[in-house]
Amino acid sequence: MGNIILTCNVSQLKRAVSMFKPINEEAIFFFSPEGLKIWAVDGASTVAFEMWADKTSFISYVCEEARSFCIKVETITKSLTRFSEDEHLRMTIPDKAVSMRVNIFKRGGKQLVSSNREFTFPMITPDKEYRESKLSFPYAFKISSGLWKTAITDMGVSSKDMSGSFLIYLKKDSIRFQAGTAGEAKTKVEYHKSELREINIGAEDSLTLDFSLSKVFELFRSMPDDLLLDFTLLDNTKPLICKFELADIKLAALSFSKPFTFKMLICPYIRNDPIEKDELEDLDMQTGKEISIPELDEIEDKNKPKGDGESSGGLKLDD
Repeated sequence: MGNIILTCNVSQLKRAVSMFKPINEEAIFFFSPEGLKIWAVDGASTVAFEMWADKTSFISYVCEEARSFCIKVETITKSLTRFSEDEHLRMTIPDKAVSMRVNIFKRGGKQLVSSNREFTFPMITPDKEYRESKLSFPYAFKISSGLWKTAITDMGVSSKDMSGSFLIYLKKDSIRFQAGTAGEAKTKVEYHKSELREINIGAEDSLTLDFSLSKVFELFRSMPDDLLLDFTLLDNTKPLICKFELADIKLAALSFSKPFTFKMLICPYIRNDPIEKDELEDLDMQTGKEISIPELDEIEDKNKPKGDGESSGGLKLDD
């Protein structure tokens, strides 16, 4: 088979591997001559997470023949806890080896290593089979990870053990999030399409998606704020797919560095208390006439720069 060797910036790989921790304790590493794929699925098979890094994403990458194995995510992330931005990581997997060797080193000049730390991780046989999904979807929306996390915070979600469901309600001009348990308090947050990067849904269509609240909270709370999350879906009975890219800030300008790409599948939440018709109708936050605040309109008119056009408007709420 030959040895597998890759070299990259430490922060680049740590940020990528850390995202797998909420999914499963173990992740499958697929090395091929084309690049590295990492995949994990949760114990209930409701969430799958996948990363792809082309071989040109790394400073150097050597792999002559495909090979796959499992690694415990926490053992890697703990080893990468302490590092500086100018340190690099070299991963080596000798032919027929049962462990992976990782060196974190700092260069003191050309062909000179000023410091070097080494870790060894046992390779585990995967207990789940990789399943690739290739589906086409008519509905889509794009939202920044910062706005997504703001919505979670504004709804008071602060515990991974929170029970209940997380509803996403899509219309042609807005997206709404609702958190809570049936028969108990619910919180809703709504954003006009002007706050989103993109929304693609028919003028007469609307879509309600229902997911486990604790799972959604765990998956997205550790994401950087500057990601563009690209969601696609078919209907409320199919998995929601989220795609995004993660580039290392320090290496992004270099010609060899391409972003790592991620794909996450989240299956619909199977509720013990199915959504009742009344609850679905109640999803619609009260709309109609605009909130009328003449004093605020007057202040905005005075402060408006000359030549500005009229506002395109925003969400409409009842008094």
